[in-house]
Amino acid sequence: MPKPYSVVAIIPHVATRIISIIACILLPACTWPPKIDLSPQASAQLKSIVVLRVPEPEKYGVARGATGSQLDILLLPLVIIAVADIRSKQPVFDKTLNEQRPLVMSHLVDKLAGQLERRGFAVKVIDGEVSGKPEELKVSTRDAIPQCDGIVVLSDSRISFLAHYFYSDYQPAVSATATLFAGDGKQVLYRRRHQSGNDTSASRAGAAFTSFDALIANPAAAAESLRDAAEVVAAAIAEDLRPESQPAESVGEK
Repeated sequence: MPKPYSVVAIIPHVATRIISIIACILLPACTWPPKIDLSPQASAQLKSIVVLRVPEPEKYGVARGATGSQLDILLLPLVIIAVADIRSKQPVFDKTLNEQRPLVMSHLVDKLAGQLERRGFAVKVIDGEVSGKPEELKVSTRDAIPQCDGIVVLSDSRISFLAHYFYSDYQPAVSATATLFAGDGKQVLYRRRHQSGNDTSASRAGAAFTSFDALIANPAAAAESLRDAAEVVAAAIAEDLRPESQPAESVGEK
């Protein structure tokens, strides 16, 4: 006969589930499209690139996470209190940060263009908008896209501060899905999700803050921290597109 479930044994699992639900309240769902690597054949043909400058997200996220460890479970009441505090102060944070005009995505695009130029590409930046899922992107631009070998589009961007554990500092987290289309805008040559401040392709970057109140009290430093994180994402994307004939660079290089 199967052993009956122990109430004590399932408490950690229930608490972990509650913590996950709390994180989902504060940040959008995270389901990313399949990764597509740039083939050597496509890379060899890639000489000129257009990078699309996309609008900024309307809001900046803030979340304090937890791992479901025994310590986090003991701190669960404090996690719930912290969530309520974040939700109540989020409008103030958005207002103070927007007053700084951080232009994180614009900064990311400029740094990406510079990184690509360093790697030998002819690069042009144009303004545009993106809609739809990464697998079915719809791109619109005010001006015609000039003739080129590839078009880089950043979509599904997230700009936030995350405390990965309840007791850790808030780290800047900038993420976006980078898609490289062929020059005709139809064939997808490359696609990958890049994110700073988490266990993904880009390493951590940018100043950390000990509390949500510290973020609100230092909007200029918060904006600069997000821009620093954006530079790491830009470098990671450019490194993925680097011609094989060129030596690799550190993702942290600017």
